[in-house]
Order: sequence, then C-alpha cells, then structure tokens
Amino acid sequence: MAEYIIPLTSVGIADAPRVGTKAAVLGALKQAWFPIPPGLCLTTAAFHLAFEPWWEQITAVLQQHDVRDPQAAVLATQTLDHLLADLEIPAVVMKALDDSLPTFADPLTPLAVRSSATAEDTSAASFAGHYHSAIGVCGRNLLHAAILDVWRSFFNPAALNTRAALGSLYAPEGMAVLVLPMVDAECAGVCFSVDPVHNRRDRVVITSAWGLGVGVVDGSVACDTAWVRRDGATEGFELEEQHIVEQAHEIRLGPNGDLTHLPVPENRRRAASMPDAWLEHVAQFGVAAEVLFACPQDLEWTIADGQVWVLQSRPITALPQGLSRTPSFPVTWKDEQERRLAWIHYPYWRYVLKPLEIEYAYDREAASIESSLYRGGERCERAKVVNGHLYTCWALTDQPAGDRRIRRTAMADLATRLRQQDITPWEYWGPEIIKATQRLGAFDANNADGTQLAEHLEDARGAFRRHFAIHGSRLYIAHDPLYAAFAAVTGMAESAVQEIVDQLLEGKETCSTRLIDGLYALACTARRDPTVSALVANPPPDVLDRLAGLPEAAEMHAQLEDYLNTFGDRSGVGYGWDGTICTPTWRENPAQILHFVAPYLDPAVEPPNLARERARKKRDGRVAELTAKNHDPAAIADLMRQLAYARRAEAVMEEHNHYIDQLMNGQLRRAILYAASWLVERGTLATQDDVFWLHYDEILSALRAEAPPSVAHIMSDRQAQHAEWQQLEAPPLLGTPDAALPQRPPLRDAITPPPLDRTDGIRGLAASPGCRRGRARVIPNTMQLPDIEPGEVLVTENVAPRWTPLIPILGGMVLDGGAVGQHHAIIAREYGVPAVVGTRNATRRIISGAWVTVDGTAGIVTVETQE
Repeated sequence: MAEYIIPLTSVGIADAPRVGTKAAVLGALKQAWFPIPPGLCLTTAAFHLAFEPWWEQITAVLQQHDVRDPQAAVLATQTLDHLLADLEIPAVVMKALDDSLPTFADPLTPLAVRSSATAEDTSAASFAGHYHSAIGVCGRNLLHAAILDVWRSFFNPAALNTRAALGSLYAPEGMAVLVLPMVDAECAGVCFSVDPVHNRRDRVVITSAWGLGVGVVDGSVACDTAWVRRDGATEGFELEEQHIVEQAHEIRLGPNGDLTHLPVPENRRRAASMPDAWLEHVAQFGVAAEVLFACPQDLEWTIADGQVWVLQSRPITALPQGLSRTPSFPVTWKDEQERRLAWIHYPYWRYVLKPLEIEYAYDREAASIESSLYRGGERCERAKVVNGHLYTCWALTDQPAGDRRIRRTAMADLATRLRQQDITPWEYWGPEIIKATQRLGAFDANNADGTQLAEHLEDARGAFRRHFAIHGSRLYIAHDPLYAAFAAVTGMAESAVQEIVDQLLEGKETCSTRLIDGLYALACTARRDPTVSALVANPPPDVLDRLAGLPEAAEMHAQLEDYLNTFGDRSGVGYGWDGTICTPTWRENPAQILHFVAPYLDPAVEPPNLARERARKKRDGRVAELTAKNHDPAAIADLMRQLAYARRAEAVMEEHNHYIDQLMNGQLRRAILYAASWLVERGTLATQDDVFWLHYDEILSALRAEAPPSVAHIMSDRQAQHAEWQQLEAPPLLGTPDAALPQRPPLRDAITPPPLDRTDGIRGLAASPGCRRGRARVIPNTMQLPDIEPGEVLVTENVAPRWTPLIPILGGMVLDGGAVGQHHAIIAREYGVPAVVGTRNATRRIISGAWVTVDGTAGIVTVETQE
C-alpha cells in the first residue's frame, strides 16, 4: 500500500523519489544530528493520486506547447490552471494528514508548507523560486489550500521551462510537500559554504536579517553580510569581514499567521543582526552540510530560543568545476556520540602527522582531560586523528556534577588562600616544574645505556603530560579584587576599569625579558668585530662551527653556548603558533637565535632594558595620574598591594610558556633524539628522524632489547600510508556543530562606513597603549620568521612566542587575530610598543610600504598612504 504521509524522522536521501530532494536532504541532516524542526512529508504518491484523473489531459496540454519557450510555458500554465481548478486532496490522504499532524504541532501552530519536488534542489538545478511555498499557515482549511497551491505550482511556467531544458518534462517526476512548524526567529538568513561570487573555497558567506528569513531569500529586507574564514589561523572558523547595514523593517508572523512587515526596534536598527560568535557557528553548519553531501551548500538557517535551526540545504549551482564538488575524506566514527561533536581541523597542524606526532597529540588530549577533571570543568579538549590529520573539539566530560562542584570550590578556596598568603599560582606550582626541567636537562646521555635512555624518555614524557595538565587548570587567577580596588580609588564603574587595568599589569622581569636582554648582549659582543658581526647578520647553517673556528669570535661563541644552555630547548611554541616534537629547537638550529640577534646589531637600536624601563615609568605615571584625586591612604595602599600581586601573577604567561610550552616540548624532543641516536648506532634506524615513524612502546622496547629488532617493514608500511593520506584534502570540520549559542552580547551601533570614508581607520582591540607612525611590513604567513627593520610596523595574522624577540624593535604591531592577554600583547606593553589586535582583516587592507599610525590606546590603525 502506498504511503502518503511520512514523518521527517523516517526520511533519508534514498527516499528522494518519494519525498522530494528538499525533504530527503532535511531527513539526512536530521539523521546526522543537525537541528531540524519536526515535520512530515506528503509523498509523491499522494501527488500522483490527486492528479490521476487529469494526467492524460495534462500530457496533451504539454505536447501542444513547446514549454522550452517561456511564452509557450505561460500559455501552458494558464490552460492547466483552468483544467485543475477543481483539484482536491484525496480523502485517504486527508485522513492520513489529519492523523499525523498532532504528532508534532497543535491546531493553532503556524506552519510552513514547502515544495519538495523530486528534481528540486539538485546540483543540476535549484528551481529556486519556481515552486510555491506558504508561510504562517494556520488551521486545517488553510493547510489544505496551501498543499493544493504547492501541487499546482509543479506546472508554473518557470518550472515547466526548466524541466524541459533538463529533459525531464515527461519523466516520472513529482511534487512532495514538506510541512514544518514555524520557528519564531530572532534573526535568520542564508549561508553559502563557499564564496560563490569570488569562487573561493576558503571562506563562507552569510547574509542575515532580523526576523524571518523569507525577507533574506526574496530580498525584501535589508541584510547584513559576513565573510567567515574556514581555515582561520588560530581558531579554525574566524570572522574575516562584515558589512552591516541599517535595517528599518523585519518580517514577522502576524496574529493570524500572516506575514507582516514591522519596524525594527530602534536599538536594533544599526546593530549587527548576528554577533561574531553566532556567525562562526552558522558557518560551521554550512561546512558540515557540505562535508555530509560532498558538495558546497546553500543553507537556510534561523535563530530562535538561543540556538541555530537549519531549515533547508541544497547544492550551490553554477560553480566552476573545481569548486562544485568537495573531495572525499573518509571518516570512521567510534560511536554516534563522537559523530555528534564538531571536530575542527587543528589550525596549527594542517598536515599529515607522523606516528609519534599522533601519540604526542593524544598525550595533549590526556593532559586536557586531567586538567578539566582536576578543576571541575564541564568540558575538555578532545583529539581525533583522521587520515593523519588532527581534529579537536571541546566536549562535555562525564564527571558527576557533585565532583565538579567540589573541585571548583576547592580551586576557588586555593586561589583565595594563596592570595591571602601573598603567593601567586606560579610561585606555588612553578618551583617543582622548574626543578623537573633542571633534572631532565642534567641527564648525561653520552654515558647512558639503552635502559637508562628508555627511563629518561619515559620521565620526559611523564613530565610533559603532568606539566601540561597543570598549565591548563591551575596557573591563572582572576583580577576581580584589583578591578574592585581600582574602581574604589578612581570612582569609575567596575565594568569600565578592566581594559585600563589590564594595560598596567606588566613590569616584572620574566624569562622573556631575560631572553631579549640576552639577545641584545650577544649583539653588543658581535658588534666589536666586523667579521663576527657579518657572520651573525647572515648566519650559515654551520654558524656555530664557524664561530668556534674564529679566534676573534671566542667570546661570542662562549656567550652563545651559555645562551643555548638556558634557552636552547625553545622552539617558539605557544599561542599563535604550535609546533610538535618534530619541530627543531634553537639548540639544533642556532641560526634561528642569530636571526633575532641581527636587528640589534644596529647601534641606533635602543637597549631593550631602557625601553622597558621607560614603559614601566609610563605605566606607573598612569597609575599615579588615575589615583591622584583620591585622598584615602588605605584605599590607595590596598590598590597598590593588589596591583603588585597582579603583576607578579601576570608573569605566569611568560614563565609558563618558557618552562612548559617551550622547555618541556624541547626536552621531550631531546629525549626522543637521544633514543634515536642510540638506535642509529645499533643499526635499528638509518637516521635520527626515522624515530618519528615509530610509537613510544616500540622505541622503549627497542632500547631495552638485547638485540633491537628491525623496524624497516613497519616504517615502510607507515610511510606508504602517510603518502596516501597526503593525497587527501582535509575538510575544516567533521561531525556536527552544537546547536546551542552563547549569549548575545550587548547591542551597539555597528554600521559599516562608506568605502571611501577612511576617517575611522581600521578598528581592533587596544592591546598596548601609545601612538606611533611607521612603515607597514605585511607578513601574512606566520609560519616563517620575518625579516623586519627596526621601527617598522608589523602587520600579520598573529604572533607567537617564536617572534617575541623582535617585538622591542617594532614601531608598532597590528594583528588580524590575537588577544589582549596573550604573549605578544604582554611583550608589546613591556617595551612600550603600540599594538592593535583583533582587526580581522588588516593584512588584506594594508600593503607593505604604506605609512600607518598605530593608536594602541584607542585600538585604531590609520592608513595614511598606500604606495
């Protein structure tokens, strides 16, 4: 017996001949855990049953008109409209419909009645706007009328013309009908998973408006437009550019379910209809749908009740051949729970990992889980390696709620106790971390046997995992007491003081300041001899050997060796750039150090300690200025006590990066290379780098074996697999994003100024105060070390700790991404270098050589000339 009604929950792609492409796609999305409203489908069987008495006459009409001609199609439609004037829904279909509706909607629920033809929403043709859809349908009679209108629209002129052009006019096509409850939208729009205008796969295009999405689709309301990078450098999906327009009207449902144009409330007219985080979330859904269906998607979405709802998805048509299909990337899911998470291609490791790097990634995951459980966090960062590519997501832990409460309270109590005892978290946890690095650094590999090397590798790996777990949960404190003390002294609102206070926290000596002072000292030594200076300015790969062979470089060589003993295990890992155990350290490639020494060879460059002292005095002067009007000694003393504590606590950013991100990573790599050298000497490995094709247990077994076994066949198989994986194109996201959204931030005027109005400049976050003018040096690729002249303004996507040594020589710093509290901003404030971060697109709006003024106090970059 034919099925006339099918619930959307029972529909999949294979059901397209029965429910049409639109409904089949929504059913497939629902099966993949996309947020789809409940609904039902009137099948093509119902359509054919209703039209059965007229099929011969319909065929005759179509044979009489060549509907490939638009005018002939109009005449055919007029004839068919007259013929089908008495079309009715068959009684058996009405009975099935009446029985099914109460399962997902009550009688007063406004409904959307949408076409779902079998040839609609395909890669060949979208039929966009060809068929009828009814919005806000209330009541049984209006629902039946809407279904008949959708059925009749199968013979609209445009639909007849398109089907004739596709050669499917007489094929067994049909019209199913999709019935969904209306979603009371806060805002809605359309998401293109690729840029169909500029034919770019690297970004998503989203249009949005207040109210229902019908105004976006038909163009009857003004819309905001946003471009979201699919491959952002730090977070995966990042808003690149946004065009905000004034929205005077929105479309909403009237009291009777009719569509009504209403004035947009005054506080929303000039505000962005979609916050940044919501746009990035919707972009994830667009890409997830593209991956699911293996082609770029045009996704209709809406926001209601704090979550995303997906209403439709179809292929983007008319794309170039190279863009119209999404390359295959097979995924095996452990279970449905894993598939229901949004896995983002890890931004820093967008390449195929070697076996030991994969284990390194899972060690980091283990540290994240331990960290979250210890502090009672609700989520932890999970890792999944697919075809050699690392994907990560933030997933809920399975820790009981009571455990989380107890642990969170304990962490808060610890922070309070430490503050009362005038001990910062780093002063509490750091000494043991430092001692561990010292013990590992003192290991004598030259006189160690295989068993000792195995134990050292186990110790290095264990320290790495422990310290990363501490890093993630126990080193940071909130500055709320300082904000409160500052507000009490200045009379400012507590909500307004945070940005000011955060720029006053630097001033303590850290590993980073010692590192920079050491580079300057190396440069001062090199300046004394022209030959040494030239060698440092352009260091060859064997620069250490060259320096060792020059009598006049003896002091420089000894000084560099001492520097390597302190900083040699660094490789630049940290926020903004992330290496693995395959990343060489400074000890292995000392030319990297001399690259940072070279700018300080210029005698005109100010000694970094003087710049730092000047910046400190300016900060202290700012504090004095802000507190000058208060004459309460107790309040001022409390503020200065809180400020001193916060400055010591803030030093953790640089201290932890040196001892955990940098040294622990470098010392683990060194332990691996010690093992590799021993295995090379015994013929197990051909080269040191071969060790990265093995797993830890294989390395440890080989070290402890009396006769290490051959691993050639293992390496050969893994290298072949690695080569196959390199042929695949990894998508930016796997799985399904979470429908829940963060809370909307306060509304503000966000209208995009006219293109020729440059008075506002490029806006971002004020990260380091001061105002300075200089030539821009745009370096979009942050993976390479930059060549930059003193006084130039660095413009780039982001800056990691590997670029820290260059910040003191800059005239200013402008970043697309970044954060006010991260390494680069802290170092910029230390040395009084104006910085603006979070501009989104400065690297695309500024060209190298342009004169720019960086106002790090206001967060504005003014482009003066583009030469």
